[in-house]
Amino acid sequence: MARTNDPAGGKAKAKMPVEGTSQTRKKKAPEPLAVNRDYTRRLQKLQTHAIIYERGIHLAELKDTSLPKIVKDRVWEKFVQHPAVANVTLVRDFYASMVLKTFIAGGLVLVRGIEVQVTEDIINSYFGTTPIPQDELPLGYKTFDGTNGQLAKLLRGNEDDRWNRKHLLKQSQLPKDLAILSLFILASLKPGTHVSSIAVKKAELLASFISGAPMDIGRIIAEINDAGEIDLKEKKKKAKRPIPFPCLITQLCRDAEAPEYDNDNIQNGGWAAVSLRSWTDSLSKGKGVRG
Repeated sequence: MARTNDPAGGKAKAKMPVEGTSQTRKKKAPEPLAVNRDYTRRLQKLQTHAIIYERGIHLAELKDTSLPKIVKDRVWEKFVQHPAVANVTLVRDFYASMVLKTFIAGGLVLVRGIEVQVTEDIINSYFGTTPIPQDELPLGYKTFDGTNGQLAKLLRGNEDDRWNRKHLLKQSQLPKDLAILSLFILASLKPGTHVSSIAVKKAELLASFISGAPMDIGRIIAEINDAGEIDLKEKKKKAKRPIPFPCLITQLCRDAEAPEYDNDNIQNGGWAAVSLRSWTDSLSKGKGVRG
């Protein structure tokens, strides 16, 4: 490096680099996984959000329906098993820590100092379900007239009934096996608490189940989380979005060796699997399973 005389004492010293020149530019180190700077506020608000626990299907009780065959044909035995545990505290930490931009880019969340990855491939690997190439997935069953008559025919055998936002397809009108399957979807695939009527997106999932159309379970679950962070803004007229997939998130955090603490709230599968009784109860109460 060039040297110059020191006006104070005549000693030589190194010339300081000029700011903004190549002398000051260094190769940028890889950035660590983003930390959510709003973590504390988010975690506090998430304490008031309900948890929607995943539910298994009680296949032994439903052997006279089409469900056991559907599960066997698709090799979904693990996917429909009743989950064993959910660490509710850890799950709230996961969602409070999520940085949406980072998560969408690679399914990564920094949870208690540990990187946890949640991608469609990881989800499919956990459940043993088959990934489906995008070009092999069905486009949907919607008709051009806006009444979704084709879906209505497939799900309840009557395409003449109107079905749109003003004339909803009601869950109580579904055959028993489809109604039970829709409860499973509400808890374990497309979480929600509204069971009295069926939205088009959920109806398309039902139709895919019974028609044998390709379904990528990992992609469906990952896309729901990719769609956006849980809305923490104060909205007087809109219900707070429940926290989805607590059992799956718990297991993926454990696989990544995220720490768990003695005071964590651990729930050990005490909620009911989907069965004939839970189906009857849900229709009479008009509610989903919440925690």
